[in-house]
Formats: sequence, C-alpha cells, structure tokens
Amino acid sequence: MEDTQAFKYAKQPVVNWIRIRTSAMAPGKHMDITALVEQFNIYEDVLSPFLSGDITLVDGLSLINKMPFIGQERVSISYRSSFSEKTQIVEMDVYRISPVNENADDKTQIYTMYFSSPEFIENRKRKVVQSFEDRHDTIVQKIYDNYLKNESYEFSFEGGKPIYIPEVCEDLDRVVIPNWNPVRSITWICGKARSSNGIKESTYMFFERMGEGYYFTPLSSLSKKKSQFKYFRASPQYATVDGEKDVVLPILSIDEFVVENDHNIIDAMNQGRYLSSLNYYDMITRNYGVNTYSINREFNDVRHLEENYPANRRMINEFSSIASSILYIPNNTGRIDDTPDYNKDVHLRRNAQLSQFNSHGVRISVPGNSDIHAGDVIEIEVPNKDAPRNEVKSLDKSVSGRYIVRSVRHQVSKNTEYTSFLTLSRDSILQPYPENQTIANLESEETYAGES
Repeated sequence: MEDTQAFKYAKQPVVNWIRIRTSAMAPGKHMDITALVEQFNIYEDVLSPFLSGDITLVDGLSLINKMPFIGQERVSISYRSSFSEKTQIVEMDVYRISPVNENADDKTQIYTMYFSSPEFIENRKRKVVQSFEDRHDTIVQKIYDNYLKNESYEFSFEGGKPIYIPEVCEDLDRVVIPNWNPVRSITWICGKARSSNGIKESTYMFFERMGEGYYFTPLSSLSKKKSQFKYFRASPQYATVDGEKDVVLPILSIDEFVVENDHNIIDAMNQGRYLSSLNYYDMITRNYGVNTYSINREFNDVRHLEENYPANRRMINEFSSIASSILYIPNNTGRIDDTPDYNKDVHLRRNAQLSQFNSHGVRISVPGNSDIHAGDVIEIEVPNKDAPRNEVKSLDKSVSGRYIVRSVRHQVSKNTEYTSFLTLSRDSILQPYPENQTIANLESEETYAGES
C-alpha cells in the first residue's frame, strides 16, 4: 500500500450514528441525520468547563422547517477513530442555529447547529445561595452534585456525569456563595485551592473530558502523568545512519506544526510570571504587608513537565521586577477561629504558575484520535533541521518533549475524514537555555555584529 493511501486511512473515522431529538418528540424517539451531516466539531479545553461543538447540515428535506428546529434539540453522536477500540458517545444540547443558506440549484438548505453539554444550560438556570465549611474539594463536589449535575442522558452516563477529584485540597475554609451560578462558584474556589500534595501548587482547574466527565484538579498534577502518545514531525533530514528515512506510523505523524513560544518580556512582567509582589492590608491588626513570589525560590517545589526553567535564568533576574505585579487585597489573619489567611500566597502563585504554563505552546494537527483529551500529556519529537545527514534522529530540543493538551478540536468532515487539532502547553523545557553562547561558523565578531 502506498504511503498516501495509508495516511488517508489513518484519518478515516468510524461514525456509527448521529441522531437528533426535538423538544416535541416523545422520550426515546430520535431521527438519524448521519447522511445529512457535512461536518461536525467537538471542542475540549482545560480552560473551559464544558464540552462544546457544532454540526453543519446539508438539508434537502427542509427538516429545519418541518420538525421544526428551534435551538432546543438534543444531538447525540456515536463515533471513534478507525484505530481506536473505544466508542465515544457525545450528547449535547443545541443552543443556537446559524442563518440558513439556501442553494437554488439543488434546493438544499445549509446551516450549523451549535451545542454544548447539558450542564451548560443547567449552569444558566441555577444559582448557589449557600454557606460551606469544608475542604475546597468537598465544597466543589457538593456544588456539582446539588446544582450542576444533569441526569437527562439517554445513551451514556446513566445518573449523570461523574466528577473526578484526583487530589484533595490542603485547607479547610468557610465560604458563603452569594447567589452565583455553579461554575462561577467553582471557579472562585479554584482561585483559593491548594493541593495537599504540594501546598505551593495552586493551579486547580474545572473542566470536562469527552467520554469521562468533569475534573477538578491542579494542572501541576497532570504534569507527572504518563505520556499517552508520542507524535513525530516527519522531515527529509530525519534520517538513519544509512541515509534512509524512518518509517513513521501515519497515525502518529504531525501534519501542521506551529510554535507559539511567548517570548514577550513585557507580558511576562505584567503577569508576574517569574517575579511579583502583592500588597495586603490586615483588617484586624490594621497593618500593611507585602508578599512576594520568585520562580528561583519556588520552581523546585512544584511538579513540572520537564526539569528546566521556562526562560533564560539570566533574563529572569535582569528583566523581571519585584514590582511587576502589584495588587492590593484585604488580609483576614486573626479571624475568630484563628485560621491563617493564605489567599495572598495562592493569588501570587496561581497567577505565576498559570502564566508559566502558557509561556510555551505548540499547535499541531494530527490524524483524528478520539482517545486524546484535554488534560492529557503527550510527547512530540521534532527533528533538528541543522543536524548532519548521518546523525541518527537528532531532535530539536527547544520544542521537542512533553506537553499538556490544553485544548483539542475533533473535526469529522463528510463522515470520511477525521482530524484532531491540538493546542499544547508546558511550563518547563527539555533543554535549558544557554547562559553564555558562542555562535559557530562565523568568520569574525564583526561579521556577527554587522559593519557600521
């Protein structure tokens, strides 16, 4: 079989069915619209609490008028990658329908339905008005169970989606939720939570993974997960000793590849990525204080994807400023129960650690893989473009290594081609940046500096 044929097969999806149920249909009744689907997308993101997606229909039956479709439908999709053994079943509620484009030649109507997890609508309908006294992870569990959980699934998640909390939180807290929706309440708790596995880890996130449910977990805990897949960037220079190209499995090859490294010193300073301070006022003692964060002091106290700093150590010391992120918050030390107030510590660390996770990014597209989800760890290998032809698999270590899947878009077109678009992030690098570097193969210093 030719390589091109194998590559096309790697992108072949297995779509079992796509069904829709309108609000007027009796329970258990559906319409199969698989043949009408031009394309569907499903989105996962660790920065978004819900799955979302869209589906484009080429409607030659005028279903949008006959059913009718009014933006209150339930769409169910059963599919998987051609090489995966696990079938994914996605059930989402339509919340918007695009303008209808009519084709005068064949009298078809083309339109797109936008949908999200049923909990997205539930979140809009419910408000949390309650006080809690418990660990932060337990508070999140209670909010999810009592205010957000939806049990209307027909093909999956009988009894509603579960929430997974891999690591419990360090602190007990007393909080009052003042008439907020559930996700806003949980997001607020994310900003206060510290992991009992490392009290300096303050990157708790709440997000959904397709086919699994919801997660409340720090990003740092994801860093030490085993890599799910290793993807390769094919190149003519990616050669063996004999000068012959490696045979890279088509399903693990990278199609499009864009490096998104954020080497913006001003943004790094504004975000307090490496060094920052926070001014606080103690309302009990009526004293002011200053709290500081330094990556040099705390880098080794947090779990990372790789072992090396996300920036040049000399640059961190020279271009960061202790006044790069000045904020003012009240401090509650000395409350009735004598519980210390750690919010000022969490605030600085969370800002810095989340900024570090976004400082190195890569966007890639790969043959569709329904087993990849937001929050997974994958490894990529990119060849060194300057490597000699006889060097075995020399890697570009500036971009190769382990990454967290920050977001993934699963796209199936005409039920025949499946592509996954991944945004990858990491807070550390495989090989440290050089402190002092000599540029080779230059005739003279004047050649490098340029002549006046």
